[in-house]
Amino acid sequence: MTRVLIIVQNLPVPFDRRVWLECQALISDGRQVAVVRPKGGGDPAYEVINTVALYKYRPYAPGGSKLSFVTEYAYSFLATAWLTLRARRSGRFGVIQACNPPDIFWPIVLALRALGGTRFVFDHHDLCPERYESRFPDRPKLPHKVPRALERSTHRTADHVIATNEFSRDLAVTRSGKSEDLRGLPRTEEVHVHRRSWRFWLLVLAGVTAAVTAVATVVLPVARPEKAGSVARPEKVGYNGVGLTPLMGWSTWNYIGGDPTRANVEAQAAALKSSGLFAAGYKYVIIDDDYYECPGSQGPAVDQYGRWVVAPSNFPAVDGVPGLEVVANYVHSLGEKIGFYVTPGISDQAVRENTPIEGTPYTADHIADGISEHNYNCGGMQGINYSKPGAQAFIDSWARELASWGADYIKLDGVGSGDIADVKAWSEALRHTGRPIHLELSSSLPIADASTWAKYSNGWRTGPDSECYCGHPFPLTQWGYVQSRFDEVADWAPYGRPGGFNDYDSIELGDGPTDEGITASEEQSMMSLWAMAASPLVINADLTHLDPTDVTYLKNSAVIAVDQDSIDAKRIVDSGNEQVYAKTEKNGDIILGLFNISGSAETTDTVNLARAGLHGSGTATNLWTGASGGTVSGTYSVTLGAGAVQLLRIVPRSGSGSTTK
Repeated sequence: MTRVLIIVQNLPVPFDRRVWLECQALISDGRQVAVVRPKGGGDPAYEVINTVALYKYRPYAPGGSKLSFVTEYAYSFLATAWLTLRARRSGRFGVIQACNPPDIFWPIVLALRALGGTRFVFDHHDLCPERYESRFPDRPKLPHKVPRALERSTHRTADHVIATNEFSRDLAVTRSGKSEDLRGLPRTEEVHVHRRSWRFWLLVLAGVTAAVTAVATVVLPVARPEKAGSVARPEKVGYNGVGLTPLMGWSTWNYIGGDPTRANVEAQAAALKSSGLFAAGYKYVIIDDDYYECPGSQGPAVDQYGRWVVAPSNFPAVDGVPGLEVVANYVHSLGEKIGFYVTPGISDQAVRENTPIEGTPYTADHIADGISEHNYNCGGMQGINYSKPGAQAFIDSWARELASWGADYIKLDGVGSGDIADVKAWSEALRHTGRPIHLELSSSLPIADASTWAKYSNGWRTGPDSECYCGHPFPLTQWGYVQSRFDEVADWAPYGRPGGFNDYDSIELGDGPTDEGITASEEQSMMSLWAMAASPLVINADLTHLDPTDVTYLKNSAVIAVDQDSIDAKRIVDSGNEQVYAKTEKNGDIILGLFNISGSAETTDTVNLARAGLHGSGTATNLWTGASGGTVSGTYSVTLGAGAVQLLRIVPRSGSGSTTK
C-alpha cells in the first residue's frame, strides 16, 4: 500500500478544506496518508483523525521584519524536516505532496528521493514571490530573487504540479520552464516536469541544507515559537503579527453596494491591478455586506452548522469549490488579498433550526441569548452567551470556514462596548485558524475601550460612515462628514500603532469631485488627514472608470509614505477653521499638515514650528505639488482656500533637532 505524506503550513488540516478532501480521496483509493502541519490552539503534537496521521509542530510567532520572515521560513523548514523523518520511521513514502506557501520543502523531497525513490507532487496554492512583494514593497532586487528561485526549484523538482487556476498554470510554464504537455484534472491541471539528474539535485540539496542550517544557527536563538494557549505580541506589533502598516485597498460598499457578485468583484480586482493602484500599495479587495442569502427579517440563511450561506446566484460554486473561494483564488492569483464581512452573534434561523455546532455535542439554541444583535441590512441576528460551552466553538467553526476560502481580512461590523466578548471570540478564532488574518472592527467604537480594541484587533472604526447617504447613488459624501474627523484624529491619536490603527472609514476619492460630493481641494484634505493619522486607505469608487485627477491623488507616493510611516500625528493648532497636525518620522523628518476646514472661506494658518518639533531651520517640500518650500524656521504661515490643505515634509538642517513624535 502506497504511503503519501502531505506537507502544509498555511492552514492546519483538517481545517484546510481542500487538503482534507484530498486526504479523504487518497484514503478512498487505498492509500495511507500522513500530514505534517503546524499546531492549532490546544492541539496535541500527534493524533489520528479518520485514519490520517497528523504530525504537528508548534508554530513560529511571526513578526514584521525581513529577519523575522527568514526566521519563520527556517524554523518551518527544520520543524517540517524533523517531523518528516519521524513519520518515515513507519515506512517509506511513495509520494510527498507539498502545499505552498512557502516554497521551501523541495530539499526534503530530494533527500527522501535519494533514499528511496519518493515522487513529488507540488500543490501550488499561492504565489510566494508576490506574497513577499506585498509584505515588503520596498524590497531591494536581490531578496526578491530568492522567493523566485525557491519557486522555480520547487517546480523543477516536482514530478507533477497541481495548479489551481490558469494563471498559476501559466506561471509554471513561463516563469519556471515547465513543459506545456498538460492534461486536465478535476479543479486542477497537471504540469509534467523536466528534471535534472539526481546527482545535480543532491549537490543543490547539500548547498541549501548548509545555507538553512547557517541561517538557523544565527537566527533561531531569537525565534519565539508560540506557547500553547498564549497570544504572541511582539513589541509595537498587533496581537497576530498582521497589519504592521495601515491597510490599503478597495471595498465593495459604495460602488457595488448591496449586489456583490463574482463578476463585478473580479472586474474590480483586475482594475485594481491594471490601474496602477496595486503597485501604489492598495492590496486588499474587501467584500462588504450582502454577499450572503437574506430571505427576510428572520435573519441570514445558514448551513448545517449555523454559519451564513453565501448567495449561490451571486457567487456560484465551481466544480465543488465554494463561490467565495473561487473569487479568492482569482484575487490571490493577482497577488492581492481578500476580505469578508461578518456581524456579531448567530442567525435567528440557526436558533430556530437548532443547528449543531461543528465538532461539539451542542446546538445553536444552547449558546444563543435571545437578545437582538446588530446586522444593519438583513437583521435577524441574536447575541451569544460566551459562558456557555460550544459558544467559542461556533465562532471557531465560522472562522475556519472563512480561512479555508482564503480570507486575509475580516470586518466585524456592528460592535460596541456590549460586544467585547464577540471581539475576543473572533480574535481568538482567527488566530487559531493558523492563517494570518487582519481583524477590523466597525463602527463608532467607544474611545473608553480603545485599549481593548487595540489588544484584540488590527483596526477599529472611530466614527460613523464617511458617506452621507444623501443621494442615489451620488453624491457619496459632503464636506461636513470630513470635518467631523479632525476632532476624532486628535482624540484617538494615542491609540494607533503598528499592528493596530485608528480607522476613519473609507476615503471618498476616485469617482471625481462631482460624484464624490467634495471639491478637489477637499479630496486632498481628506487624504492628507487620513495620512497624517496613519489610517487605513480604502477606496470605494468604481475602479473601472476612475477619474484621472483622483487617480493621481490616490497614487501620490509622497502622501502615501506619510500614511505608511505608521505614526499618528498630534494636533498642535486647534483654532476654529485653522487645524494643524504634526509628526516626526523615524529619520527625523517632520511632517506638517496645515488645514482650512471651512467649506466656504479662505483662512491663514500660523504655527510656531517649535511646536512641530523643529528647533532651528529646515528645508520644506510640498507633498502635493512636489515644489520646494525653501527654508523654514520660527513661525510659519500659509493662506489656504476653502477646504484646502498644505502638506509639508521638513528636513531639519544640521544642528536643528526634531522632537515631536
